[in-house]
Amino acid sequence: KNLTIKEGKILVKLIYRETNTTSYDIVKSFRGRFNAFFWQSMAKLWDNNLRTQYNPYENREDMLIEHILIQAKLEEKLD
Repeated sequence: KNLTIKEGKILVKLIYRETNTTSYDIVKSFRGRFNAFFWQSMAKLWDNNLRTQYNPYENREDMLIEHILIQAKLEEKLD
């Protein structure tokens, strides 16, 4: 609720990383097609996309996120 636009984009990517499913598909399966469309439209208003996938091998931003997560795990900041 209180995320910045950039934090929201990263959250969508991390959800995909952990579940291997887009946020759109998760909302669609739990809340229905109309709710998924509504939240996708709201995301688009804030320059986000619930259908964003996470691919650290082809996307530089995703690669940097992966590097940060690996470093945090090595420093035992994540479980």
